[in-house]
Amino acid sequence: MQDLVEALVSSKEWTLSPPEFVNEEDDSSDDPEDKPIITVGGVMRLYSSFPPWDDKVPAAVDRAQYDEVVEIVERLTEFSLSRGVDIVFEYDGEVVGKIRKGLANDSLSDGLLGEWGRTLERDTR
Repeated sequence: MQDLVEALVSSKEWTLSPPEFVNEEDDSSDDPEDKPIITVGGVMRLYSSFPPWDDKVPAAVDRAQYDEVVEIVERLTEFSLSRGVDIVFEYDGEVVGKIRKGLANDSLSDGLLGEWGRTLERDTR
């Protein structure tokens, strides 16, 4: 995963900032029988196109960010398939989709990417 994130970082100029590799362990549970939650992956910062900032994000920036996220999803889909791992996507702390065995679920492909793409298409008409 670290190699993939580093390859993405060096692959292009990113709209806001390149993805960052994350390898964290959260053992903050008060229950001694709970196992720590380990997170390995990447973080990408985005300009928000949701209210109240939606009108402040230029359409070209929103499109560029969308294209970047699509690229990341494609690369992680390949990674999931080749490594046999599941990948979870979060936006602002909320799960917005998953990739399992190289397949993006409907929430990721239709919900996040599909709706974002349709919004971009409507805004360019």
